[in-house]
Amino acid sequence: MSHVVPPYRVLSVGFEGEILAELRKRFDVACVISADPSADVNWDSLHLLKLAVPAPSMDEAMRACFDAVSASFLRFADINSRRHYYVTPPFSNVYNSFVLTFTFCYDLWKRHRIELVLSANIAHEGFDFVLVEMARYLGIKVVMCYQSLIASRFWMAARVDDFGLPALNPTLYEREASGYRLPENWFYMKKLPQDASYGPKMLLSELARRPWRAPLALVRFAYARRYRQDIARLTRALPAGERYIYVPLHLQPELTTSALGGDYSDQMLALEALSAWVPDGVKIYAKENPKQTEKQRDEFFYKRLSALSNVTLLSNAEDSISLIKGSIGVATITGTAGWEALFHGKPVIVFGLAWYRFIEGVFAFQTDLSFETFSSAVPPSPERLADKLDDALMTTGRGIVDSHYRVLVDGFDAIANAHDVAESLVRFVDAKFANGGAGA
Repeated sequence: MSHVVPPYRVLSVGFEGEILAELRKRFDVACVISADPSADVNWDSLHLLKLAVPAPSMDEAMRACFDAVSASFLRFADINSRRHYYVTPPFSNVYNSFVLTFTFCYDLWKRHRIELVLSANIAHEGFDFVLVEMARYLGIKVVMCYQSLIASRFWMAARVDDFGLPALNPTLYEREASGYRLPENWFYMKKLPQDASYGPKMLLSELARRPWRAPLALVRFAYARRYRQDIARLTRALPAGERYIYVPLHLQPELTTSALGGDYSDQMLALEALSAWVPDGVKIYAKENPKQTEKQRDEFFYKRLSALSNVTLLSNAEDSISLIKGSIGVATITGTAGWEALFHGKPVIVFGLAWYRFIEGVFAFQTDLSFETFSSAVPPSPERLADKLDDALMTTGRGIVDSHYRVLVDGFDAIANAHDVAESLVRFVDAKFANGGAGA
């Protein structure tokens, strides 16, 4: 395979340091959005809209693009909620921020004549979602990366719907036997607090450090207090002797739901659909994510939950692996609990774009899915799962694109990693778009 990159004018989103420097050697990088000091647009400034936004031309072409992108406004609002950590703003604030973001991004496309976007992650911050939706409408090619839990491997996709599907992504490297074994613990779940919500200690610390934030901090504390009360009111002890499907809830707001969950970014919608789908005599055990805070857990979230008579909310102190082993199967939006369930011989229902959804024993939720088909499914053995993983890894990039995952690599070398990441992106772009293939 030759690896000659066509002369696309590139927008680099999220890449920093050595990786960005290497990308500049391999691609015609016309504009950079990131936290790197050399970036043309600072990531946080754009995320928080702390920059000048030009007046929109609102000509026919821009208006048509706006109409197309604004069809995804509700997705933007969900994703963009992470901008407002203390108090949820009024609807007009969210909508106006969307319009300003669109205006800035549209001007950026025109000024830099972008033909290809290279993104260090799947769009999930707000402005990057607008960029990708706009690119889709304008026919601009996109490559989104996503760090995997396999050391030094990351997924790449031209469309979010293609994420994790080997059949829809090019083979980039020869097959290597990994001898993969499911880890006993995920590194990102270590040292978890007993209660991640905004408690009295956090409030006092906030008031001591930033007394001018007192009004917002007190409102947030009130939200968190209500959240803890709702959890205490609805949580039940683990029942004995029941047949159940286990549903570990996702942390929100987060990429795994807002970007990969589709309509089921609304996790209650998934629980409501599952509740109506399971036959009589089968229960649903839901467990809150240990990292979950009061965000996206309002009183009406729990009012919807309490209406489901066959759903039991368990304490997040319950052991997840034990719940998997005792279940009929697991249902999740995109979570790693589904991957764990396969290794314990349990079938999985996914509501979103889980990377492992191509494996036997994993079912995309549909109302016409037979419960018997699901409950009787037997996933591949752990050895066969490792083989399937190794096959899929032939379509992944090599390296670390998310610095949090460096802990998975002994003796991490930033220069060598940058070369591997850039080479992987070159190979993907060459294989995916060499013959005029579609972009976003």
